Amino acid sequence: MSVRLFALSVFQPNQSPSAKTPAVSTAGPMAAGSNDASMRFVAIASATIIATSTMKECSSLASLHHLFITVFARAFKKGRRNGLMGVFSDESVLSPEFLPEDLPGRDAELRAIADALRPALSGRRPVPLFIWGRTGTGKTSSVKHVLREFREHVDSVFLYVNCWQNYTRQSVFSELSTALGEPLPRRGLASDEIFSRIIEAVRQKRAVPVLVLDEADRLFVGGEERILYDLTRATENYGVSFGIVCISNDFAAFSRLDDRIRSAFLGGKIEFKPYSPIELREILQHRARKAFQHGACPVEVIGMCAAHASKKGGDARVAIEALWLAGRNAEKRDASSVTAADVRSALKSEHVEPAQGVSEGEAKVLAALKAAGGSLTSGELYKHFSGASSRSVRNYVQSLEAKRLIALKEVALKQGRTRVIELEGRHENH
Repeated sequence: MSVRLFALSVFQPNQSPSAKTPAVSTAGPMAAGSNDASMRFVAIASATIIATSTMKECSSLASLHHLFITVFARAFKKGRRNGLMGVFSDESVLSPEFLPEDLPGRDAELRAIADALRPALSGRRPVPLFIWGRTGTGKTSSVKHVLREFREHVDSVFLYVNCWQNYTRQSVFSELSTALGEPLPRRGLASDEIFSRIIEAVRQKRAVPVLVLDEADRLFVGGEERILYDLTRATENYGVSFGIVCISNDFAAFSRLDDRIRSAFLGGKIEFKPYSPIELREILQHRARKAFQHGACPVEVIGMCAAHASKKGGDARVAIEALWLAGRNAEKRDASSVTAADVRSALKSEHVEPAQGVSEGEAKVLAALKAAGGSLTSGELYKHFSGASSRSVRNYVQSLEAKRLIALKEVALKQGRTRVIELEGRHENH
């Protein structure tokens, strides 16, 4: 038998019409995703067949294929025991960007979001939504989940904007204009002119765009909340409607808005409460089934990560990151499964866990301070916020000081007096 015919018999067993090839299941680790290690096992199995079998023992293409599968399975199991395959099958499932098919513990919130936005599908005005809750409670994932469902049934404009990246009225309007098929000239336009183009585009399309403003408090601290007035009053002022969803970690950000803006959201406030230990466990079970090789993530490991996150305020991100780090620890050991020791090591790692009740901008201040050893001058801190206004950074600092997470003091330097920002508790040791 030629080498070419051998290859065909292995990878194309159905070439022979009379061959009765045993059914091969695609379930389990082999179906979880190919990687370099899997291909190495193909080579090992093929070489093993050639070295240990004679062509007389393989009376047909089907029997040769069956022998290949048998040897491959044995090699695969041996590799799993020795940790050569790693514990992950799809590590991206544990990334912050991953959007799962199911969101355990959020049925009521998903229904409320869908009910509020559904009128947009038929060209009617949706209920403006203000969604708030601690970090890691599923706010953004829930909204994206609903928008994904809507996109499957209707061709409309659903735009997600992270206000940490687009924190001005002009930049948000630019994103919305582009989404509506109205690209802006390179010379740029004033905010009001962009908004006029948006209004005209919506009139022509006879549609109701839905705009999601994540980290919306980033707009508020920069004094850019007028955009909410523009969009929520568009029906009465221009005869067109928009769906608007604001997502924030802090309900206080809503209470500080102008009364004319707050009144538009009175019927659409949704709070996301922290996950319970049972919900955290269910979330991790869903992720683990896709993220890990079969049998590589024991129930004990999931329970430990869920319990840790529950103590940290019911933050699903903390639970998922702990599970991911534990998996990485197992791979560093070339192990075939994650252990309790891997989890304990992950929980001791220096990854910064998000502080509860802070915005993303405030969290960035805390992360910069921790990376610098706990202390920065105001000038040094500003360097971590390229593109942001000094006013925004001052607002973050003032908010963190009010929450007693940082302390401020004046110090004398050669260049003159300056302000030093320190993590709370550090200054007491000096």
